[in-house]
Amino acid sequence: MKNIWSVMHLNKCLVLFVEGQTEVEFYKALIKYIRECHVDKKLEHKVIYRSIDGIGGYKKEVNRIFLKEVKPKVEGYQITVAVCYDTDVFGYVQRPKINWKEVEKLLIDDGAHKVIHIKAEKSIEDWFLIDKEGIKRFLKLSPDIEPQGSNGYEKLKYLFKKANKIYAKKGREVNGLVQALDIGLISREVMKGLELLYKELGV
Repeated sequence: MKNIWSVMHLNKCLVLFVEGQTEVEFYKALIKYIRECHVDKKLEHKVIYRSIDGIGGYKKEVNRIFLKEVKPKVEGYQITVAVCYDTDVFGYVQRPKINWKEVEKLLIDDGAHKVIHIKAEKSIEDWFLIDKEGIKRFLKLSPDIEPQGSNGYEKLKYLFKKANKIYAKKGREVNGLVQALDIGLISREVMKGLELLYKELGV
């Protein structure tokens, strides 16, 4: 009984693995927003954010980072790993196929309590563009300019080009972009995609 009681009262840790630094900033802002919206309920989780530098990192980097950089810092915690990625497997570049069951198994074998998937439909840029007015204000563009392109990435790149700026490499941090977004608006619009995250945090 003592062991069961101990397991029930383990501290909780949520590890968010994301494709790039822009996503790190987005999820930090999202978690901050969630905390602010639930001041009456203390979120129990310690939250760790790690970029794996592109979708291919789920093949090569995620387990190394988990074992070497994350797990030693949270010994004694019950760890939930959230793998966050875009659902568009073609988009602007050829994206490698990932065996998600294998990724999950390795993380569980390495000590994760469970693994959840947070999927941006179709890409994180599509989520950003929900607040296209905020993006245009950030870029100091005229409100009547509309994004053009075949996907969210191309549309965001188009708006940056209109402002004589470069959104060249997916995942590279753009100073101030995430801070200019209406995180509340985006979180409400993509509630289905964030459902497992909200459930894990108990909100």
